[in-house]
Amino acid sequence: MKKFLLAAMACLGLGLCGSQAQAQDWVEPEVSAFYGEYLLLTWPSGYNVSIENETTVGYVTEESTGKVYECEYYNWGLMAESRYIYFEIGSVTADETYRIQLAAADYLMTYNGESIETKDIDITWTYVVAPKEPEYVVYETKYADNAAVFYVSNGYTTIVDGSEAIITHNGEEIGTVTLYEDTNNIIDWDYFAYVISVPVPEELLTENGTYSVIVPSTAYTAQGLDYDTYNYYDIITIDMECEFTVTTSALNSIQAEAQSFTVYTTSGVCVLRDANADQVKALPKGLYIVNGKKVAITK
Repeated sequence: MKKFLLAAMACLGLGLCGSQAQAQDWVEPEVSAFYGEYLLLTWPSGYNVSIENETTVGYVTEESTGKVYECEYYNWGLMAESRYIYFEIGSVTADETYRIQLAAADYLMTYNGESIETKDIDITWTYVVAPKEPEYVVYETKYADNAAVFYVSNGYTTIVDGSEAIITHNGEEIGTVTLYEDTNNIIDWDYFAYVISVPVPEELLTENGTYSVIVPSTAYTAQGLDYDTYNYYDIITIDMECEFTVTTSALNSIQAEAQSFTVYTTSGVCVLRDANADQVKALPKGLYIVNGKKVAITK
């Protein structure tokens, strides 16, 4: 992450430049938010900053709460031979005013190779959240391995802990699935998409027909990344729906073909071997693989 951060800052260089200052003059840097986790100080081209010692500490105060972030800097921290200083504060995602402080004695500065007398940095700066972007984009859904899978192309997605997905059969709600932030509901990246997986309980899939798994817009949040400023912005969430069809063989049609039955769950666990029809019919309600065919036990 640190290496990527440094490379991304280099890409920002031209866009953040101020006007050229006269040689030997200290100028106040511009402030920006970066990647939603950092406050970045940027001087014009020609200026370079470096750390004075191994124990340099900068401070950022969150005005609304009084919370103080102590940002320690080591050899890579102020990026030697660079015109940037950054402060890692973990989250810059809401409108907030920050006070940024760094003592003059804790950093060195040159302009076109000539030393400049540094000054204390004490800047108050307000971050304003970018406006919401267009709606969430779901470019593919599928039902696989007993789960509804959503492929999402334009957002960093977070599940709202304890929210629910809705399961329907032929348009009628038949159950819900609780979603959690810290589980495999988010499978993470698949090339350029987030993958959201919602397991479907087998006991709900007992009849032929069309099923849907609906993830409401309130069940998750999403943010995009502005590649010009490297700041996050909110994305408007939508109701997501994965539709699939269940088609099973009737048990009586399989009975006509065989006298004994081997039965597996849809996840591959063998529950009966060399069983008779009555034993199969006595299984708990649900979907099974009977002699290689999908069968619904409905009771």
